[in-house]
Amino acid sequence: MLPEIASVADDLCFLKGMHGTAALMTHTGSSQFVRPSMGGSWISYGLGTENQNLPSFITICPIIGGGASQNYSSAFLPTAYHGTPQMDNVSEAEFPFLDNPKISRSVQEQQLELLQK
Repeated sequence: MLPEIASVADDLCFLKGMHGTAALMTHTGSSQFVRPSMGGSWISYGLGTENQNLPSFITICPIIGGGASQNYSSAFLPTAYHGTPQMDNVSEAEFPFLDNPKISRSVQEQQLELLQK
């Protein structure tokens, strides 16, 4: 998307904070009307899902203010396209069951590499 980004990486500034209205606008494209989230609901609606047994998308540590659940909601789309919130705050942001203690780390990495193919 930006082929020359490496040459200007030292000059970039990433702003990690937004007021509530801007957060809602970023996630849904509208600050006043209830709209489906662009990063999850619209994508899963348009592309579908490869697994009907899993949520269409998850949101990790969703923000409480500035739209709250509207930031990952399906709005007028069916509820199958609603995001599933995971964890309440950043200090809890981990997925404890990603490791399998019964097999070695190298075997787990090989399994993940196989899944990527």
